[in-house]
Order: sequence, then C-alpha cells, then structure tokens
Amino acid sequence: MMVKKGNFAVVLFLILSVPFLVLVALPVLNGRFDFQFYMDSPTYHAAADQMELGRSLITVSSNYLGPVMIIKALGGSYALIYAFNVCLFLMTYRVVVRSFPVDRLRFVLVMCAAPLTFTSLFSVNKEIVAVFVSLLFVASYARNRPAWRWIAIGVAILARWQMVVALLIAAILLGPLNPLRRHRLLTLICLLAVISVAYPLLGLGVLEEVSAVADNRVDFQGSGLFPRFIQIQNHVGGYLLAFVPKAVHLFVGMVRRSDHLFEAEDVMNNTILWFQSLAQLTVLSAILFTRRLRLSSDVVYVAVLIAAVITLSPIFSTRYLLPVYALFAVALAMPRRALQPDGA
Repeated sequence: MMVKKGNFAVVLFLILSVPFLVLVALPVLNGRFDFQFYMDSPTYHAAADQMELGRSLITVSSNYLGPVMIIKALGGSYALIYAFNVCLFLMTYRVVVRSFPVDRLRFVLVMCAAPLTFTSLFSVNKEIVAVFVSLLFVASYARNRPAWRWIAIGVAILARWQMVVALLIAAILLGPLNPLRRHRLLTLICLLAVISVAYPLLGLGVLEEVSAVADNRVDFQGSGLFPRFIQIQNHVGGYLLAFVPKAVHLFVGMVRRSDHLFEAEDVMNNTILWFQSLAQLTVLSAILFTRRLRLSSDVVYVAVLIAAVITLSPIFSTRYLLPVYALFAVALAMPRRALQPDGA
C-alpha cells in the first residue's frame, strides 16, 4: 500500500507541475512577463548561443558545460528541457526506491517539501543533476554496483566541478586505499585538517577568481557570520573550526532573512530560497531529533563529505547543498536500524 501511495504521490506531483509549466514557466522563460522562479537559466541559454562546447565552458569560478550541453542537445526547447528534467527526477526516484529500504511516501513528501525540487523541473539547472549523481553514487554502494559510482562521478561534471571532487574524495575514503575507512569520524577530521592546511597555503591563489566573484554574491547582510567564517578558513587550521557552523549557516541561514519574503522583484532569492532554507532547517532538525545523523550510514557519511567540499566555497548559496538535503531525505525515509554501512 505504501508503495502505491509513494508512486501516486510522484505522479500527482508531476501532474501538478503541468499547469505551472503552461501558465507560468513557459510564458516567463519566453519573456512574456517577469517572475524569476529560476536562477541562471537565461545565462545558460545565452552561453549556449555564444559559446562552443569545449574546456572554455569550465573555469574555477563557473561551469557552463552541463547546462550548455543540455540546451544544445535539446535545441533550446523549454518543453524538452522540462521533459528531460522530469525523466531525471523519475530516474532519481527509481534509483532510491530500488536501492534503499525507504518509506516511499515519506521520501517523496520530504523531497517535494523543498521548493527547489519543484522549480528545478522547468528550466536548465545544475541542482537536479547534482541530486541525481549524489543519490546514484550512494546507491552504488547499497547495490554493489561500482559502475554506477563512476558514472555518477563522470556525470557530476555536468553539475559542478566541486561535485566531482566531493564524489572522488568519497570514493577514496570509502575504498580499500583508506586505512581509516572503518573509523569514519576520524577520517572526516583528517579530511578537514588536510583542507584546513591546503586551502590557505595553496587555495588562495587558485581560488582568487572565485573570491572576486564572491565579493558580489556573498550575503553580507544580517550578522555578517558568513564572511567571518571565510576569514577563519583562510588561516591555517581555520576550516577545521569553521566547517560545522559555516555548513549549518549555509544550509539554514536564509531563514533569518524574512524581511523581503514577499517582494516580487526577486522571487527566487527572497521567497523560494527562504522556503527552501526552512525545509532544510526542518529536515536537519528531524535528522538530529530522530538520531539519524550517523556516519555509520553511507547515506549520511556521503552527505557530510559533500558538505565538507561545497561549504568551502566563498559563495553563499543555499541551493548548492540541495544534494545534502536529498541524502538526508533518504535517511529520514529509512528505518533507523537500516542506517548501517550500506556496502563494502
């Protein structure tokens, strides 16, 4: 019965997306009226028109490769992009329910509670790809399918190069080359320690371009915590101290910014991301309250490893952690007794 309810919830979710596609998404994307429910779609379409496929699409501060490839492959059609995103969403759902002992209905409800799950259906974006590769990667351990692992790592470049790095690190730390693989907390501390030394000594020059971008994109409003965390991580050993509070701030910090909640000129940043942050706060609270934050689970462990890489960025963007939200959704939908190592 729960299987049927879960599948029905997915079908209902997608049916409800069709009126939004026809009445809102397509008119907005075609420039008939202004309602910014998307993030970077116009930028990606402009890049697809102006740039050829090649290494120039991937730089330290940007990665247009995935969006441009999708746009070019689908002829720039918004309807086909929607169909592609729906297929990717259904593939993600299938991978999860076939790989983990999840309550399907609960998983669907948690995922659909995230506004970005809905808005990511209608335009080209990296988030839906990042969620797919993250869940496929973890499923490769649950199903003992090493090929899925490398497919996930390869496809991750279509999202962000940081996702490739995060999944490669996860594969190494979960593999036989890591002598501490059975001691996950110690492994995580060692990883953060290495990052804490390498980032200030080697990373500042490499990430200078990213930092320049961040000057215009980091959220300096409110308490100023995020730039303070960046200052801390720029010192040797700093990220070891800054990671947890910075990750939590990135995951839920926008909840504090409710003063512009219903201002129409920037619906994505003022409204959608606020509710996304609220959903993430709820899920994080549920994970902690139900004692599911267990590194013994591959699902939770990989979520934390992804967060360790993504949180290093000087750019404040809640949506970068959507893969972590999706992995937490799987953990919440699983029985607590099932949160054990999912594979070798």
